[in-house]
Parts: sequence; structure tokens; C-alpha cells
Amino acid sequence: MYHYTECGLPNVYLKNGFTESKSPYGKLVTFHDIKGLHVLIGNTIVMKPGRLDSTEIRFIRKELGLSQLALAKLIGVKEITYRTWEGNKQINVTADRLLRTLYKEFIDKNSDAYALVTLLADLDSKVQKARIELSVEKRSNSWKLESKVGGYAVVE
Repeated sequence: MYHYTECGLPNVYLKNGFTESKSPYGKLVTFHDIKGLHVLIGNTIVMKPGRLDSTEIRFIRKELGLSQLALAKLIGVKEITYRTWEGNKQINVTADRLLRTLYKEFIDKNSDAYALVTLLADLDSKVQKARIELSVEKRSNSWKLESKVGGYAVVE
């Protein structure tokens, strides 16, 4: 039995699916199908009764590939509020449900939520503190983007 603390959760034990070996630096553990393992853990977390705890919230955020700031903005709270949830303050019921739903949709690679989270994670890694300038034109019944200056940016 292997206590799998590498995932950030204190209560995950593996009966198999890993290989232990020795290296010049000590014990080396190799995990098999880590993605599948994390999907199973994530699904189990989001389907459990009661609110998510701080370690579960952090696990889900990391699985989504988002920073605390990006996830806070995505679910509509201030970053400091989100940070308190990862720091042991209980998450509110609405945010808990939204986070669970977002994760369930995210693991479905064909969902709109997956596309949104992937885009946000990409933007989060490229964000600059600058304003973006858009040139738009009204055409018959719709607006059309003519040009964008500044690349990826956070509009404040």
C-alpha cells in the first residue's frame, strides 16, 4: 500500500498501479496512468457529500490548470476570497456547487466548459498588465472585430 501524498490530498492510498525502485538518490516511485488516477480522484471528490475542503479545492484547481486568480475570476469571487478557501475557510455553497460542476464538465474533453477552462489557462499563462485596444465596426445586424492591438491582456 502506498500513501499517495503527491496529489496534495492526505487520504489517498494506492494498492497497486505504481512501481518502486531504488536510485542513487533514494527510493523512486513511478505511477502508472496518472491522468486516469487523477480523474478518478477528482470524480470521487466532486461526488462526495458535504462541502469541499481546502485540499480538495486545491486539487480541483490544479487539475483545471488554473491559478488562484484565474479560478477566482472564473467563479466570480475576489482572489483573496478564493485563497481563504484553500487556506481552510469553508467554501460557500454556491461556489462549491459551481466548482464541482465546472470540474465535471472539464473532464469531458468535448464540453464547452473544457474549451473555456483551456482558453483561460492559456490566457493565464500569457497575461500582461496592459489594456487591449479593439477596432470594431457595425455591419448590418452585427458587430465585427477589425483588429486587436496588444495581444493577450487583462482589461481592468
